[in-house]
Amino acid sequence: MGFYYQCSDPDSNEKNWTGHIRPLNINRKEFEVTARGSTFHLLLRLFQTGD
Repeated sequence: MGFYYQCSDPDSNEKNWTGHIRPLNINRKEFEVTARGSTFHLLLRLFQTGD
C-alpha cells in the first residue's frame, strides 16, 4: 500500500526519478518516504502554541 510520485530538479541535468510513500502506521500518522536509494520516516503531528 502506498503511492509513487515523480521527482525532478529543474537546476540539474539529471533525469526525473520516482519516489514512494507508504504508511507505516496510519493511526499514528507515520510514513516511510523512499527515493534514489534514501529512506526517511515522516512523523506528522499537530503543533499548537500556548497563546
